[in-house]
Amino acid sequence: MKKIILLIFVLLIQWHCGKDAQTSPSATGVGGSLARFAIAGNKMYVVTTDRLKTFDISNSNQLKQLSEISLGMNDIETIFAFDRNLFIGSRSALHIYQIDSLGYPKFASVAGHSWGCDPVVANDSVAFVTTRNGRTCRLGNNNSNQLIIYNVKDINRPIQISILPMTFPNGVGLDKNILFVCDNGIRVFDVSKPNNLRLIRHIQGVDALDVIPLNGQLLVIGANLLTQMDYKNVDNIKVISEFKLR
Repeated sequence: MKKIILLIFVLLIQWHCGKDAQTSPSATGVGGSLARFAIAGNKMYVVTTDRLKTFDISNSNQLKQLSEISLGMNDIETIFAFDRNLFIGSRSALHIYQIDSLGYPKFASVAGHSWGCDPVVANDSVAFVTTRNGRTCRLGNNNSNQLIIYNVKDINRPIQISILPMTFPNGVGLDKNILFVCDNGIRVFDVSKPNNLRLIRHIQGVDALDVIPLNGQLLVIGANLLTQMDYKNVDNIKVISEFKLR
């Protein structure tokens, strides 16, 4: 199943970024929030539990590692790219790195949060982080099931805007002012006012671990099911197709 999901992520990113992106270090923010790699231009950024690695992928026949950065604590989980920024989720903090003109990541800031598994998505002004306290994510008796919103207009000084309690959140997806949170199904929010999120609807009974929204179509990755939904009308989101992963 993991290989299938990885392939889907790669194909979606390559399809959306297109040929023109190969000459630019910027990224469009298309990809799953649980991914451990992100692509911007002709560079791929991969996180291990404690390191950020940069690869040159301009030659598809020869993957070349360019750099490797220590990220400190051994709790790194996810990476998400938007524009020239890399948003890295760990169980204890949100790390932000800026991509320089040559495609190398440079440290910008870190914002600590309560301990928990940590997917993240962002745009040019706001980052959305979910944390949860599953068996491998919990520290002590900490209850960290929540959605954390940061103002990241100044990536050197992220500011926490608010925290919303959740049931047991996993992946998140963002398309303009619409946020999808995998939490006991899928919660759909209007985030046009980041300090006052509005719940549009809660789609229950959906096998959802992560989501990728793209131009009105939502790819939902579950433990056993891949679901495609149409959200052009967010008040009437429809299932288009389903594909069993097992």
